[in-house]
Amino acid sequence: MKGPWLVEVVLGLSLSIVGFTIAWQAEELEPSPLFGVRVGYAVSSKRVWTRVNRLMGLLLGIGGLAVVPVGLLWGLAAEVMALALLALASTIAAIEYSRRLAEIESLREPPKASPAEAVAPLGAAARVLVASSLAASVAAAIYASVLLAGEGIGEAGVALWVLVGMDAYLSYLALLRPEAYSLPWLGEYYRVMAVLIPVSLSLDTIAVSLIVVGATRLGLGLLALSTGLVALAAAVSLRRYSARSRGQAGAAAGI
Repeated sequence: MKGPWLVEVVLGLSLSIVGFTIAWQAEELEPSPLFGVRVGYAVSSKRVWTRVNRLMGLLLGIGGLAVVPVGLLWGLAAEVMALALLALASTIAAIEYSRRLAEIESLREPPKASPAEAVAPLGAAARVLVASSLAASVAAAIYASVLLAGEGIGEAGVALWVLVGMDAYLSYLALLRPEAYSLPWLGEYYRVMAVLIPVSLSLDTIAVSLIVVGATRLGLGLLALSTGLVALAAAVSLRRYSARSRGQAGAAAGI
């Protein structure tokens, strides 16, 4: 065994407890900017929301247990790498599962529009920005991997390409399936989210690439910028959600 085994055990078990709790409470959770699988497909109905969050919780719960032996046998770095792979796989699985359930729901209730029907594609400038940031992140990852080739790609290289995979998937959603970013409380602001989220992940990928090759200060600066974009996206979502909640409360009170 390598490293402080208690850290490896606590890390995996903590994730497992959170995951199983989400699965257990999935039916009680309501769509919000803070908890659950927050994509347009998942909020198409309460039934879809519950089933998707139950799946996500089970994936995280089982995955959390599965990475503990990885950490005990190969160390904390290997466990973190396994968690990164788990995050990528569970995110894709949950979003694709929610899309399939939303399609089934729209067939079950034909009068209700499916999530894709009311969502327009991003504008040309937004699409160019998302595609360009993805291309830059892939180029940075390739450059870093070439420099690492002599030493072996290692955990840092694997984590870097996990980031690239997540970036590519979220950029694909923004470019071809923007309804994934369309939440009821966002309205037309889904376009902002569909740009901020993949671009921030592209910046993360470029930042990690720079740190890996030794350009630490520039990499940390890009990480700070990415964090700012994520905070902006969260603020937009929370503000819109709060405004919608106040509007619904006022309508219910007859104001």
